[in-house]
Amino acid sequence: MESLHPPGNKACRSSRFLEGILIEGQGKNFDGVAFHDYEFYSGALGQYSNLNWNSRWNSTGPSLLAKIRYLKSLLLTYQVEGKFLISTENAILCDLCQNNPIFEETKAIFLVQVYTISLSEGLWGNLWHRVGDWRNSGLMNPDLTPRPAYLAFKYMSHTLEGYRF
Repeated sequence: MESLHPPGNKACRSSRFLEGILIEGQGKNFDGVAFHDYEFYSGALGQYSNLNWNSRWNSTGPSLLAKIRYLKSLLLTYQVEGKFLISTENAILCDLCQNNPIFEETKAIFLVQVYTISLSEGLWGNLWHRVGDWRNSGLMNPDLTPRPAYLAFKYMSHTLEGYRF
């Protein structure tokens, strides 16, 4: 049930675009950094990875943490301060997991982890990629009934409202 790593012959290596901006001394010309974060289901309950970021459920946790720390380090290296970070797309993907209850439970587990990391690392925001479906990442079924990850999101949003680390 594992998704392709990387998907569709795409080389998902991290871009050097932001570093180029910083090298050119243009850190003053933007307010924040938006980025995407995706994991790939590894075929068992709670298991996922993103090999492009050397992340795994059982060692590093979501690649979101590695990306946040990389971006913070890059900004610090070029002495750029006061920039917000926002994950504008976040999800766990599995092309072969339609109607797979183990994947759906894993998605809920993953969602709790990434939203907790987002809060603890001070992200400006973290947006789940879709309510509807794309590569089985959606929070809702086509008939708009909630999947387990949506219920986890709803519970977390009420439980952690106003909470600060």
